[in-house]
Amino acid sequence: DDNQVVRVEIKIDNGAWNNATGTNEWSYTMDTTALSNGEHTIYARAYDGHAYSNTASMTLTIFNNHTPSCTITEPGNGATVNGTIVVMGIATDEDGNDTITKVEIKIDNGAWNNATGTNEWSYTMDTTALSNGEHTIYARAYDGHAYSNIAEINIHVANGAEAREHENSILIYVFIILAIVVALLAVLKFKKFI
Repeated sequence: DDNQVVRVEIKIDNGAWNNATGTNEWSYTMDTTALSNGEHTIYARAYDGHAYSNTASMTLTIFNNHTPSCTITEPGNGATVNGTIVVMGIATDEDGNDTITKVEIKIDNGAWNNATGTNEWSYTMDTTALSNGEHTIYARAYDGHAYSNIAEINIHVANGAEAREHENSILIYVFIILAIVVALLAVLKFKKFI
């Protein structure tokens, strides 16, 4: 009817109508990260100042990658270790655990090294290559697009003389506990005779 198109409007699913850029030829930029993964419908309509056009629509599937997550399960945070240990953990991905392509480990400011496995992973580590004292183990998972959070735990390395001192301290505590138990049993036995 020779009326000029005043504007074109877009809406996604049941959202509000938003103005597109242009009229006869138009475009609309949308941020798909604001939408959930899955199918969504985009609607478009034109307005000529008097009436709206028919509503055009199309369905599209959104897939926004979610970053994986990574945790260290062994050894426990703050554990005292010596010799060869196995660092273990779990990596998961909201997009499907099969998307995880690798897990990497590093100690302190060292280089990242590949762990064995993905969802359930492990890394064998020789603590004798480290100085005695506090160290931090870091782990991260990768899904082919993004790295996970970086999990971390602190360990205390006690090799050589320090390891023997640590083992002796544990033995002393065990002997003290045993002595207390024996003393309590003796007191209980003595009370039975009285």
